Amino acid sequence: KASTSSKKEGYPAGYVTLQSFISENAVTEVEPQQLLEFTTPEMQVFIEDTDAYGVMYNSNYLRAYDRALHMVSKSSIETENQNSICVDDDGKASILDHEGWSLVEVNKQKFKRSPRLGSAFVIHGKLKSKSDNNQSEVWDLEMSSPTEPNNVNKNGQVEDNKPIIYNTATVTIARSDLSSRCIPKPSPFVEGAHSGTTEHTFTLYRDEFDTHLPTHIPLRNVLNLFERSRTMALGGPDTLHKMQEENDIVAVVTKNDQCSLVNLGHDESDLEQGIPKIECFAGQAVVVKTTIERKRRGMIMECKQTLLLPKSSEEDPKDTKAGRRRLAQAVITIMALNGTTRKPTSNVPDYVLNGIFKKE
Repeated sequence: KASTSSKKEGYPAGYVTLQSFISENAVTEVEPQQLLEFTTPEMQVFIEDTDAYGVMYNSNYLRAYDRALHMVSKSSIETENQNSICVDDDGKASILDHEGWSLVEVNKQKFKRSPRLGSAFVIHGKLKSKSDNNQSEVWDLEMSSPTEPNNVNKNGQVEDNKPIIYNTATVTIARSDLSSRCIPKPSPFVEGAHSGTTEHTFTLYRDEFDTHLPTHIPLRNVLNLFERSRTMALGGPDTLHKMQEENDIVAVVTKNDQCSLVNLGHDESDLEQGIPKIECFAGQAVVVKTTIERKRRGMIMECKQTLLLPKSSEEDPKDTKAGRRRLAQAVITIMALNGTTRKPTSNVPDYVLNGIFKKE
């Protein structure tokens, strides 16, 4: 079923997100009196969370969100720290059971500021909707700096210390043992007229898998593979280093949208109907297809990325339905910034653009 909200939400016609599917099919919209919210205790940015610029690496925001949702599910209602408890609109504590759940879709994730190495942050979550069978939930999440006490200036006026908003996203979490019919399959991406497409093959390693998600790698690790492919599509580390050193330009991620695991879910009823189980495993080779479309003279580049299972050598070559199968996909937006002023720039050098778009 195509989402009736896809057009107004800015998605391609017929594109079905799991969040819109939940909203339109057997869902319980959370009533105000049932509203669940939480704010985590302060969490710290460690060295393994950061990138080459000393700020949180883009895929690690999902790791922080995943930790927050599971931290809340294990919080004790006996604690005096109300920030670690999920509280409804009446102020009553509620404990969520997210054990065995996985983050399966991310939409409208915006990278606004970046917490630096050693800094602290908190995550605020608000339950947006949940399925009637309690198998999936949609959450609005926000990462920000901790709220500091208000200051009193020299004139005796109270200055409101507003927290710094680092990142926001709408995420869907679900049980990994759902039937494939419970999870819609988003449409494949369509390449634009002015785009460049590359493909890169990577090997999956054991540490990239999650015990709660045996058939797929988690979205945060999918984003790592997408980052590798984007880097190579932009010319590789040497080209990006040259652009920074000679042109004082850096490329940063500003948005993650339509990011989801694909072909997820399989149960006995699927087996009875002959629906194949799509899964990957450690040691397997996978392909990342990256299509980059430039906007605003190259200042913004929209990267449509898909993680694919290669066609099996055991499949019948005459079977037209056989072929590469999707594991995940996302639309990642990157922006060129002046390295000194940190302001957007369209002065991306030709040696980068020509490498992506093959001198179109």
